[in-house]
Amino acid sequence: MRVATDHRDVIIQTAARLFARKKFHEVLMDDVADKAGIAKGTIYRYFPNKNELFAALSVQWLQYIGSELEKIAASKTPPIERLRRMLQRCCELVQENDDYFQVMMRHECELWANRKCEFTQRRGVLRDHFAGVIKEAHERKELYCPFDPRHAADMLMGMMRSLLRFSQPRPSPSELADMVLHVFVNGLSTRNGVKS
Repeated sequence: MRVATDHRDVIIQTAARLFARKKFHEVLMDDVADKAGIAKGTIYRYFPNKNELFAALSVQWLQYIGSELEKIAASKTPPIERLRRMLQRCCELVQENDDYFQVMMRHECELWANRKCEFTQRRGVLRDHFAGVIKEAHERKELYCPFDPRHAADMLMGMMRSLLRFSQPRPSPSELADMVLHVFVNGLSTRNGVKS
């Protein structure tokens, strides 16, 4: 009797490598099958089309980022340092997978349309890790946050995402984390109190 092999992980890993090197429309299911060493029909047993494969990959990627942030959020370092480390780690992961990140951002609307509940839940996990540390910093009086920490976390993540998506040249992960955290914690002000 032949035992069925679960090919889902190898398909997703192979697709990740291809999407990281090519534009979305250039990645063919034939390429995924060839690089994974499986029949094309096997892919369709798991993913009915390329959009579903890409959505599954994106959900898995968000889950991985969430697990990385969870480790940092749970550490015993001061909350502001944890926020900086969380921002830096996100930026490092994007830098390591930049081509894939850019494809994901270009197809974000389609991904949300196809997997809204899953994406909302996964993104919510990321936001909640940041929100928990922001809340702790506020309670310890290291930061003043007069509104819902989840909204503050959305703003923090939005600043990071904009820099990652549009800045050219892009700051290093460490510089980007420092910049975002500085603006988030201190805001922008005129130098020496000079009014415009």
